Amino acid sequence: MPTERQKENNNIKEYLIGLNELGLPKSYDMSKIEPGKLNSAIILITKLILMRKGTIADIPDMGVDIRGRYRFSFEEELTMLQADIQAQIEAYLPEFIPVNVAAYFERDRNGYPGVAIVIIINKTAYRLLYSIEKNTIEGITSGFEG
Repeated sequence: MPTERQKENNNIKEYLIGLNELGLPKSYDMSKIEPGKLNSAIILITKLILMRKGTIADIPDMGVDIRGRYRFSFEEELTMLQADIQAQIEAYLPEFIPVNVAAYFERDRNGYPGVAIVIIINKTAYRLLYSIEKNTIEGITSGFEG
């Protein structure tokens, strides 16, 4: 039996460039988040994680700003990062809740320090690796929650 939140999610669409066979804007049903595919859901969340607060003047509190606020973080601050990402998703992307977020230190494929962020939406886990050395998101992967 779907919850009220799931019923609301049935009408969430991401509009794409181009027209479909009926001449209407192409869209993607955001309620159909599938493992193994790079969905626009994780792209929106990645933008939110990278965005600096104040970037959008009308919504000054939007954005996690991982580059500025968490680039030189310590183990204790990862809990704050997790809470910050979760709060931002709940506030600005409520169509993706319930969401679980975990963050931990990990080395990238070149051995440089990074922060791995795991975001679980609808039993699909997305993993991002923020490279501290390069100050970028290095990789995004997805799969079923373990």
